[in-house]
Amino acid sequence: MLCYAHRGWSARHPENSLAAFEAAAGQPIAGCECDVRLTGDGTVVVCHDADLRRWGGSRVPLSHRTGAEAQADGLPRLEEVLEVLSRQTLLVELKPHGGPSHTRRLVEQTIAVIRTARAEDRTALLCFAAAPLALARTLAPDLRRVRNVERIPSDPRWADAHRDCWAVDGDHTRLEAPAVNLLLERDIPVFAYTVNTRRDAERCRRLGLTGIISNHADLLL
Repeated sequence: MLCYAHRGWSARHPENSLAAFEAAAGQPIAGCECDVRLTGDGTVVVCHDADLRRWGGSRVPLSHRTGAEAQADGLPRLEEVLEVLSRQTLLVELKPHGGPSHTRRLVEQTIAVIRTARAEDRTALLCFAAAPLALARTLAPDLRRVRNVERIPSDPRWADAHRDCWAVDGDHTRLEAPAVNLLLERDIPVFAYTVNTRRDAERCRRLGLTGIISNHADLLL
C-alpha cells in the first residue's frame, strides 16, 4: 500500500502547516494530503475549516478575508506546499463551501496554481462532492481526480460511474470487501482515510487497498 500523510505530518506538527509538510517531505512516503479553500480575493490557502475558530482565531470565514490576512494567521498558500513537496504527490482536497460561483472560482484557481507550478504530474484533486470534480474534468481533463466518500457503495453502477477517477477514497471504518472489490475489479484504486493504527492498516492491506492516508504515516511505513 502507498502511504500518504494526512494534512502533512499532522501527528507531530499543526495540521496543514508548512512545518507539517516540510517534515513529511523528509519521510519515505508516497506524498501528502491537504485541504484548500479560497479567500475573498481569490487566494488558494491550505486549511480544512471554513474559519479559524478551532485554533482560537478569527470567526470570519476565509471566503470573506484576504489572502494576506490568511497568511498573517499562518495559513500557507497552495503554491508554497507544492514547492515543499516537489518530490512527492499532493492530494488536494477541494472544500467548496460558498455557493456555485465560489466553488467554480475555487476549482479554477486551484487548477491555475497547479499549472503555474507545473505540478500536474504530481497532483490529484479530491472532493466529497461530485460537481466540483466534474467541473475539474471539463477544465483540466489531464489532472487526476479522486472521489471522496464516507461509505463506498456496493453498487456496480456506482463503480462504473467512477471509472474515470484516478481513485476512490473512503472512510476506513466503513470499508466493506464487496464495495472495495467492485472498484478494484475495474482497475480503480481504492484509498482509505484516516488510518492511524497498525491494526487498521493491516485490515486495509487485507482488503487489498491501494493506499492509506494517515496522521501517523511514519509509524505505519
